[in-house]
Amino acid sequence: MMCKKRIFPTTRFLAAVCFLVLLAAAVSVVSAQETSQENKRIIIRGDSNYPPYEFLDKGKPTGFNVDLISAVADVMGLDVDISLGNWDEVLNDLRAGRIDAITSMVYSKERDRIFDFSVPHFIASHAIFVRDDSPISSHEDIRGKEIIVQRGDITHDYAIDNNLSDVIIPVDDQIEALRLLASGKHDCALLSKLVGLYAVREYKLSNIKTVGSPLLQLDYCFVVAEGNMVLLSQLNEGLSIIKETGELKEIHDKWFRIYLKPLLKPLLMRTVLKYMIIFLLPFLLLLLFVIGWIWSLRKMVNRKTGELQEELTERKRMEKSLRESKNEFRTLFNATFEGIFIYDYTNGTLVEVNQSAASLIGYERGELAGRNIMDFVAKESHETVRQNVAATLENPEISMGPYEMLGLRKDGTTLYCEVHSKGIHFKGKLYRLIGFRDISERKRMEKALQENEAKFRAITEITTDMTLIVGENMKFIYISPSVQKILGYSHDELSAKGPGALSHPDDAPRLKEFLERAHKQEGKSLHLEKFRMKHKDGRWVF
Repeated sequence: MMCKKRIFPTTRFLAAVCFLVLLAAAVSVVSAQETSQENKRIIIRGDSNYPPYEFLDKGKPTGFNVDLISAVADVMGLDVDISLGNWDEVLNDLRAGRIDAITSMVYSKERDRIFDFSVPHFIASHAIFVRDDSPISSHEDIRGKEIIVQRGDITHDYAIDNNLSDVIIPVDDQIEALRLLASGKHDCALLSKLVGLYAVREYKLSNIKTVGSPLLQLDYCFVVAEGNMVLLSQLNEGLSIIKETGELKEIHDKWFRIYLKPLLKPLLMRTVLKYMIIFLLPFLLLLLFVIGWIWSLRKMVNRKTGELQEELTERKRMEKSLRESKNEFRTLFNATFEGIFIYDYTNGTLVEVNQSAASLIGYERGELAGRNIMDFVAKESHETVRQNVAATLENPEISMGPYEMLGLRKDGTTLYCEVHSKGIHFKGKLYRLIGFRDISERKRMEKALQENEAKFRAITEITTDMTLIVGENMKFIYISPSVQKILGYSHDELSAKGPGALSHPDDAPRLKEFLERAHKQEGKSLHLEKFRMKHKDGRWVF
């Protein structure tokens, strides 16, 4: 029986040997690169006029970037050669591979396509710088203006990418840009905020200020040539070490503290405000609620107090007005010539009497209160008064009168009265008001006139003379019976005519003048002779 050969172990062995050989080769290459990197002097450049980040002090490189890269090189054991020059040339050297790294640069996506960036070690803020008399106050105001930038700087890229203006003035460094602006040229400059603050302070550019919020706030990093991952990892590691040891903070404070003081306060305030919002917000909300409630309560109390004050003032005004009205009423009540009784119509009792009423019936006012109104009415008029009082019981506010009655004085004599009455509200209750006046004289005169008129008519009706009474309107007021006999007209026919209609045309003017003079000279006798009046049959009678 034949046995087959087993070749699989041999194949596996050969594969394992090959893998080990390749691994050893790779380790050898990496080690060689690291050894080569360690032994090679690293060429690093930066901007010669970008203080306080980096600048030349008596020809020697100095600044935050120089101290930072030097500290990283020390902890990592790197041999570095640091030099500074024109920024545009420095960028070209790194692109061409003539140097290994740049001290530091602001990160952007466009730059990341060309170079490799370390982890950030600072946030670089950029701002708008203007002169004190500039009208520019925000980002929107710089569009279309003459803008100064550093050639190759991130602000140069920003101005172009955002098409801020057709007039962009690139200069070699940011100090030159600020000096140019301070001299009155162009409108504004877009620069690193710290570089600008350094220049303002060091060169006493007192007419320069920043406006608006930060233009850009970007990561600030070490930069190496594209693909130099070994150097980049060394720089990142060294940066991490000096962060942990606190050396990074020391370098930062050394160069930036004096310029960041104005910025630290708002940052601190924002931090404090943040924690106040987090921890004190509930308390503040409660406090605001309590303040609002107290304010609302106070407002309501003030409103109510105002309303009460207004009500009190109005009440006082009304009370004063009522007192004045009452005084005026009392004055008028007692000053009127007409007598006034106010009585309770349900029982006829007097509650108020004015002075005229008391005088007319011969009493003192104090004697009349509480007396019954019928005590002052003569028996002949009792029925008339009772009928009027009865009418008011059905409708207390009805007005009655005028009607006449016979009053009774204290001494027993009587007087004729003309009476009006009306229901009134008095002292909060419904009463009856009676106003009356003495018409005794009028009644006496009317009686005398009636007696005189009877005598006049008796005389004129028995005389044969014509008696006519003519009014101002030239109409007959009275025609005696003899006139009807002499002229032949009836009483109604004569009443429709006037003296002018009966007089002869030739005598009419004299008769008219005579009558007019008679009316003007009341009480005097006038005489007119020989005028003609027309008889009903057409004859003229002298």
